[in-house]
Amino acid sequence: MSQPTTTGPDAHVAVLAFPFGTHAAPLLSIISRLAASAPHTHFSFFNTQESNNSLLSTHKHYFVPNLKACHVSNGVPQGYVLTGNTMENIELFMKAAPDNLRKAVAAAEAETGRKVSCLVNDSFLWFTSDMAAEMEVPWVPCWLSGSNSLSAHVHTDLIRDTLGVEVSQRRSFQSNISTSQRATRGALPWLDRQKPASVVYIGFGSVSILSPDELLAVAEALEARKVPFIWSLKKSLQEGLPKGFLERTKSDGIVVSWAPQLDVLAHNAVGVFVNHAGWNSALESIGSGVPMICRPFFGDHTINAKMIEAVWEVGITVDGGFFTKAGLLRCLDLILSQEKGKKIRENVRNIKHLTEKAIGVGGSSTKNLKALVDIVSRPS
Repeated sequence: MSQPTTTGPDAHVAVLAFPFGTHAAPLLSIISRLAASAPHTHFSFFNTQESNNSLLSTHKHYFVPNLKACHVSNGVPQGYVLTGNTMENIELFMKAAPDNLRKAVAAAEAETGRKVSCLVNDSFLWFTSDMAAEMEVPWVPCWLSGSNSLSAHVHTDLIRDTLGVEVSQRRSFQSNISTSQRATRGALPWLDRQKPASVVYIGFGSVSILSPDELLAVAEALEARKVPFIWSLKKSLQEGLPKGFLERTKSDGIVVSWAPQLDVLAHNAVGVFVNHAGWNSALESIGSGVPMICRPFFGDHTINAKMIEAVWEVGITVDGGFFTKAGLLRCLDLILSQEKGKKIRENVRNIKHLTEKAIGVGGSSTKNLKALVDIVSRPS
């Protein structure tokens, strides 16, 4: 981490988070480093109470003294009955967010006695450019996925106009998503008893859900391979596992409702990460030197999987883009046993070293962080 810098005593950075999926945590990680590097600048992190509570339970160490969590309404009207569709929550939040965030920022200014001097936000909150212009402060949008997926949005309007897809029809293209999660650290003691690079870690983030057929295929492949595994699978979805699966595989692996992913990936027992090709998971896997087997679902997953397999060559994508027992068995055999898997493991270790160099003293990411600190910490 870069050394603290001298900043103006009145600088106040408003950080506006998108509270769904895995958006808020990586933004908080960036802001925490900025706050630690600019101790005289106050940072207000605006997020829904539900999302903030989750972050405080799993990432409490990110909230350094000059970084405060501020609650914003989730936009759900009083008495409104939600259907359980996450897109409904997102639409309600986005509809109310411009007014709610303006009010929350004004309240934070009154509480701290500092006018906001810079606006940092998740790029999904497109309207914040107008807020920054109204406040006459620098605007720093953060794209929290890969730059390759950002480039895909350059021609979004042209694609929609050409294809003529109505808003109501776009929902039919979306996969099932869910946001509930539970915490358990039981995976780590179990990992300590396993051989190096032998364990298959399976996790699809907080929103991606396998179909019943794919859930069955993954379970059958794990049982047939008799490989040590940790499967992070929500309790409600564990009911879809084959009858007797947990009992038959208890000597090989464990199924947990949630796993501390960074800690799991950092363990030397993990040999491969089966995931959804989400950007956070990809970065965490590469940063831990763990090769990947990808099953993309939606959003940037497909383009991330392409980078992982064809460009960086640090993983592979399942045949046909979905799980079958035979397909996953082939992938596991390739990564864990074949010569190509050895080359993939070597590639991911090499890229891991490059990332370590980038965040080290004098590295490109370290220099960029310092430049960003200088931008956001200037007093108004």
